[in-house]
Amino acid sequence: MNNIGNSEINNFNNNNNNNDSDIINTAIQLVKALSDPSTSTNPHQLHQVQSAFQQLQKSPNGWNIANQLLLQHDLNCKFFGALTYTVNLNLHINSLKSAETENENENFHNNNNILTLDSVTIELLNHFLNLIFNDSTISSNSMFVIRKIMTNFAFIYINNYNNWPNPILTTIGSIHSKQLL
Repeated sequence: MNNIGNSEINNFNNNNNNNDSDIINTAIQLVKALSDPSTSTNPHQLHQVQSAFQQLQKSPNGWNIANQLLLQHDLNCKFFGALTYTVNLNLHINSLKSAETENENENFHNNNNILTLDSVTIELLNHFLNLIFNDSTISSNSMFVIRKIMTNFAFIYINNYNNWPNPILTTIGSIHSKQLL
């Protein structure tokens, strides 16, 4: 197990030559470290890894990290991807809501697309449908990932109920048709 800590993440963030795959690989390594039993028995190392991962979650790359972690085969990566969505929704909900009304937001981009609350909701719905229909790693014992995505839907609805009047119908309809409605 590699000991990944804040100093490595700080060096990583200060290097302008990092590309998306380096950032994603670092996030994956941190998730694996958090899941490693040797990390959980070492409080200092656990704190270092948690702090480093939280720094990545809250970085401008947080949305991309969330997306990419949900695309991994590892269930822990998927869960931490959904958790990273939660972190970013909590951090940026007001900016995302104002982007809905202004149709512009210079601060939040994901793969050069301007992020709005609707676009984040669509991304999450697509991940949700992919987990249900296309992901062989999901089983009855691993519903914790789907539950975490559902908590994100609830948070989005609470903050956007005027623009998403019936999230249950949207979700059930999407499941029924096996595609986003």
